[in-house]
Amino acid sequence: MPHTAIHIDVNPDGASNALEDRRLLQRLRRCLPLGAHPSERLRKTIVSSMRGVSQTCRCKVINVFDAGQRGGIMCQFEVGDSERLLMVAPITEISFGRRHPLSREIAEYRRRSERERTLHLRRGVES
Repeated sequence: MPHTAIHIDVNPDGASNALEDRRLLQRLRRCLPLGAHPSERLRKTIVSSMRGVSQTCRCKVINVFDAGQRGGIMCQFEVGDSERLLMVAPITEISFGRRHPLSREIAEYRRRSERERTLHLRRGVES
């Protein structure tokens, strides 16, 4: 008896999530440039890459773009005062103020990204 492959979509709302992501990107672009703080891991990378950067470094997001399903929403940002360093990192590695009008949407995007990443890891798929 032949076996039938059944595809189970991990994210049945994939189309609506893609639409939400595009809307978030559009809204973020209207707010650029944005002041932000890097995550602890990203901050360590910045400090090791650049001399004279404060341990409490801030960054200025100057562009956002979609890097596809694997990369997600990415931020291009500047760090430093006199010597500026231009970097790119996932939006999940950057913190925005809680009072920012888009903070709830960004937080929801982070939660959704983390859930999807966890599901992929449980299935043994590289993230």
